Amino acid sequence: MAELTPIQKKAAKLKELELDRETFLDEAKEITEYILPQKGLYLSSGEKPNKKKGRFAKIINPTASEDNDLLASGIQGGLSSQSRPWFRLEATDKSVMSLEHVQIWLDYVQNQMRSVLAGSNFYSKIHDFYNDEGGFGNAVMMCEEDPKKVVRFTLATAGQYCFAEGIDGTIDTLYLRYPLRAVNVKKRWPDTCSDSTKQSARTKPFDWVEIVHAIEPNNDRNPNKIDNRNMPFSSCYWEHAKTDKFLSKSGYNELPFAIGRWKTNDSETYGTGPGHTALGLVKMLQTMEKSSLRAIHKEVDPPLRVPTNLKDMLNVLPGGANYMPANDPRDSIGKLYDMNFNYPAAEAKIEQIVRVIHMIFKRDLFLLITDRPEMTATEVVERSQEKLIMIGPVTERQIPDVLEPMLSRTFNIMVRFGMIPPPPDELAGQPVQVDYISLLAQAQKMMGLQGMRSYVDMATAVETLKASSPDGAVKTNSDFLLDEYAQGLALPPQITRPDEQVNQFKQIQQQLAQQQQQIEMLKQGSETVKNLAVADAQGQ
Repeated sequence: MAELTPIQKKAAKLKELELDRETFLDEAKEITEYILPQKGLYLSSGEKPNKKKGRFAKIINPTASEDNDLLASGIQGGLSSQSRPWFRLEATDKSVMSLEHVQIWLDYVQNQMRSVLAGSNFYSKIHDFYNDEGGFGNAVMMCEEDPKKVVRFTLATAGQYCFAEGIDGTIDTLYLRYPLRAVNVKKRWPDTCSDSTKQSARTKPFDWVEIVHAIEPNNDRNPNKIDNRNMPFSSCYWEHAKTDKFLSKSGYNELPFAIGRWKTNDSETYGTGPGHTALGLVKMLQTMEKSSLRAIHKEVDPPLRVPTNLKDMLNVLPGGANYMPANDPRDSIGKLYDMNFNYPAAEAKIEQIVRVIHMIFKRDLFLLITDRPEMTATEVVERSQEKLIMIGPVTERQIPDVLEPMLSRTFNIMVRFGMIPPPPDELAGQPVQVDYISLLAQAQKMMGLQGMRSYVDMATAVETLKASSPDGAVKTNSDFLLDEYAQGLALPPQITRPDEQVNQFKQIQQQLAQQQQQIEMLKQGSETVKNLAVADAQGQ
């Protein structure tokens, strides 16, 4: 058997990845039908772009679609909002952060990065990204260099991507399959596109051509070379229908994509999201809405019982006149049967299902964020602490899986474009780290500080007890109480002072109190002497 060529090996790997994706794809198609009709492109099933008929036909009640869009807006507003800073740069070595020239450099670079992101299409694409992740449980976004805007972001929807994890559990392999117009394929790869594509570009320029883009670790690279074929990650394009040659082969210095997965387990590569959880309820909701509408329709325009002699003679239009023979019961017209549909019970059940769907998509929390964008992290914690605990793992994983690789990629592209000045000597050779200061990131940090706040409240209560109830203060071992309280909250040991140090402070306070008492006694004695002296002088 002849050995496979490099492009044939890539094509075979694509088939393996698509086979591994089958279960996810079946679920994604249903989510497209019932929740995200504008999303999903299933080329492997023969679907063509711009030819989706009846995309919204199965959605009668759009509750889940609206909730998912609100979820995307809420996560964007809470994690990566354009209207407020959501990240800042810091030195890994905290000791140099107090140096003014280090602060100036970090501030300049972070402002440059914010300007680049704002000038690109990042914020429009990241909303679509969160929309996909909430619905399909997975979302894929590419970050490419752009000669005009520095960076350009593109989104791949369900059905277009396959990916695989590396040995460390992070995704390092991505295969994209997407359509391009024949004329655009010819413009981008004029020398390597197939003869059939060149012919289509001349005769049918707007015909679709399926392109495959494979990105994965470049295990065959020579690290001593710096050309684009020896970069850490390889990049290969080819026409899906033609496996005789690549359209192009290149590489990336860093991962050019971010993949968000709402929730995963160790045995599955693809994630699941609120769309999966709500899918059964959404299908039930559409069925119930359809049944209710059908019942209402039958009440308004019921099936009739009509004498055979009136066949094709009835005028059933609004206000239509139908003349009947007088006093002939056989010629009477009536309902074929009576409807006994329980409308209140049906509406109550529909409302119950809607409430559960709201809960699945965390509507209350994200509605709070989108309705009041000026709200502080403290207010968010106070109003939605329970929901923040539930959504915490999801929002926290957006940082290492999505935001961090996109910021790192943007920074490196800016460096190659000459937009980042040389760092101060204190930062040379050490990485710059990102501190996330968005609303949800700060709220999660505030959740971690709730224990400290509770401890301070307890300490204040103890001091109040000492001042207001001396007997209660004598009975209560306040030092032991506070130590146990801090230990129960799992606070850092630095929060409470050791007993030896506390005893030293108490001794010093006692000494100061004694000295103050002596001073007061001396003042009283001097006043007494002064008064006596005045009295003697007056007596004389």
